[in-house]
Amino acid sequence: MISQKSNDGLLVVKFRLNQFYSIKNSFMKSIKPIVILFFSVLFTTTAITQVGVGHWREHLPYQSVISVAEVGQNIYAATPFSIMYYNTQDASISRLSKVNGLSETGIKVIVASPDQSTLIIAYTNTNIDLVQHGRIINISDIERTPMPGNKTINNITFIEDYAYLACGFGIVVLDINRHEIVDTYLIGPDGSHVNVLDIAFNPNDSHIYAATAQGIYKADINSPNLAHFVYWNRDYTISKPNDTYNHIVFFQNQMIVNRPGTTSNSDSLFLNNGETWNYFLGSRNQRIKKIRAMDDELMVAHYNRIHFYDAGLNETMRLTDYQPGSLNISDAIISKDGTLYTGDLNNALMKQISEDFHFTSIGRSGPPTTDVFAMESAGSNVWFVAGARNSAWNNTWKNGLLYGLVNNNWVAYNRWNTTGMENMLDIISLAVDPNNKNRLFAGSWGRGLIEMIDGAVVEIYNETNSSLQEHTLRPGWVGVGGIAFDDKGNTWFTNNNAPELLSVRKHDGSWRSFNLSPVASAVEIDKLVIDHSGQKWILERYHGLYVFNDNGTIDNPTDDQVKRLTSATGNGNLPGATIHSLAVDQNGEIWIGTNEGVAVIRNPENVFNGGNYDAYLPIIDQDGYGAYLLESETVTAIVIDGANRKWFGTDRAGAFLMSADGLQEIHHFNTENSPMLSNSITAMTINDKGEVFFGTTSGIVSFRTEATSPKPVLSDVVVYPNPVRPEYDGVIAVSGLVKDADIKITDIAGNLIFKTRAFGGQAVWNGRNFDGRRAQSGVYLVFVSNNNGSETLATKILFLH
Repeated sequence: MISQKSNDGLLVVKFRLNQFYSIKNSFMKSIKPIVILFFSVLFTTTAITQVGVGHWREHLPYQSVISVAEVGQNIYAATPFSIMYYNTQDASISRLSKVNGLSETGIKVIVASPDQSTLIIAYTNTNIDLVQHGRIINISDIERTPMPGNKTINNITFIEDYAYLACGFGIVVLDINRHEIVDTYLIGPDGSHVNVLDIAFNPNDSHIYAATAQGIYKADINSPNLAHFVYWNRDYTISKPNDTYNHIVFFQNQMIVNRPGTTSNSDSLFLNNGETWNYFLGSRNQRIKKIRAMDDELMVAHYNRIHFYDAGLNETMRLTDYQPGSLNISDAIISKDGTLYTGDLNNALMKQISEDFHFTSIGRSGPPTTDVFAMESAGSNVWFVAGARNSAWNNTWKNGLLYGLVNNNWVAYNRWNTTGMENMLDIISLAVDPNNKNRLFAGSWGRGLIEMIDGAVVEIYNETNSSLQEHTLRPGWVGVGGIAFDDKGNTWFTNNNAPELLSVRKHDGSWRSFNLSPVASAVEIDKLVIDHSGQKWILERYHGLYVFNDNGTIDNPTDDQVKRLTSATGNGNLPGATIHSLAVDQNGEIWIGTNEGVAVIRNPENVFNGGNYDAYLPIIDQDGYGAYLLESETVTAIVIDGANRKWFGTDRAGAFLMSADGLQEIHHFNTENSPMLSNSITAMTINDKGEVFFGTTSGIVSFRTEATSPKPVLSDVVVYPNPVRPEYDGVIAVSGLVKDADIKITDIAGNLIFKTRAFGGQAVWNGRNFDGRRAQSGVYLVFVSNNNGSETLATKILFLH
């Protein structure tokens, strides 16, 4: 057994277990390391608070719950992305995700053991986590075993201490105490695979029953070898014995099964009393989501209602709405204290709060979706858009959605809750006014441009009320793929496939468009950045960059200049076939992300003055050999942090943090070595706290770095965390600093115990003195000065042990 501390100060224990596999009758033997995370201090509440330097947090939607289970005093509610759990004693809400222990995203089902000691989490990729006695145990046997066909874990049933997994190929038996796979049953004819959808056990005849895509199978659990198909028999007494049956339970010595229909209102529920089969609720049922059998009560949950039956199968209650609110149920349980909880696809976890079926929603805080196409920060706030376009740059017709983490609360604006957005589709670009963080523009791929202030739509701009123009081949289609503010308060927009590709809304509210001919007209363009000279850099779909210079005279077109940069030497030297991202660093250099890595234009002012403006390709050391920076990756996003370091997002390798010159790798985050949700990065931004937000194809996560943007003067220095509590073992951040500020930390007697220099606008301290000893309880003084000593400031840190 190997023990080590994680980055969060948590104990990580690795040990090996024997696990059994077989493709035919029993899994072949294999050994795999299992990681256990002790998380007594790991699970976090849903309160959105500042995150410490070097720490991660997830930003996932919680309003769509797909599975519910009770373990101890907690009600667990799984979404497709993560889990929240509600403490029935103190009403606290906590979360569990890949950031704090789970092995994956993509949850399929969660089930609690009968003694409520263990929660099993099955993922869509067939990986498994056990949450047991304050630790998370990963069992990846099924995921790692090569097997043709369907391996999906459809459902889980407990028989004593064994979990029987209903899988796409058969049944897998998991010993939850030994944490290992102990058997596999391939129950189809001649040991063939059959899609098992649910499992039930009848203690009266000691038979295990499997509802499958090919009928109902049963076997005596005491058979000498259940892994051998001859011990499994199909039930031919039921009507249509070869059809699909997806739910099966035993209640009051009777078997109840569901045969799903081809439409949403044609499920058929059958009951077997030990002798004959009969319809239970008839043959025209709304889609049945869950059947749960308690000691003396049966619950049948449809997507839009729940029926309750007593031991005699008489209906006792029916839930048809939440009073107020409609149902979209995925799962439901009755807790030990008799409270009904439903997992709802629209309303998160719903808790019954009165006998007449009034409910309250639990834990809905979070973004409305995992989709993110673009994002932008404004101070500590971060905004996101969830539109899309396909690989041919055509519409996906996604409903317009703009959402944000604003003042530590999630907000969302769409066609259903925001006047003016009723017809908005495919929002793919946005920019926040640097002089008013409550004002923003959001561009759609076809429906024009939104201006929003304080959460209200001020105007929708299109060809009728602005200089924006229609697509040359699609009347009424106005696409805005890039938005940027200049330092004079003007807002610039790219106008895809229009005769005049660039528009500006001046700070006085007037509009003007620009003809980029003869260089460009009616071409497909996208992102836009503005350099330190006021030049506009515009990304073209087919490997090119347009550079436009109005020479500071927006209303005088006679001095406008435009040039198209290409792969040709002497005209850009751009690598790759396509350009995907642009950023301007603190030195004014243009960093360009392509499908073959990164290029840098060091002197952008040379584009129009006759100097050299060919791109430089940074060369890094890679295993002792020189290589172009990220030359084998498509760089989808670039952001610059407060220390001028470069973050690169890629489409398949996660995210990289490189030094300011791009030559040294500082971090490489991917799904294997970090809580990154996907290796495909769609967008990135960094807020004024130094927190980098990563939009991925599986949702949003963020990581707080040690660098923030420097302040112009010393005025509002913040220390976090403060006080430093006994359980905290991370770094202490001193933020709000000027560039190159000096920081000295002393004890109350004036003894110097640490000194450093600001990294951008922030400095970090590990809480130890020069000898490496942790600071003792007490007050410590922080003295800050700028690099010439003309500005000084002092503050305090309190350590508690």
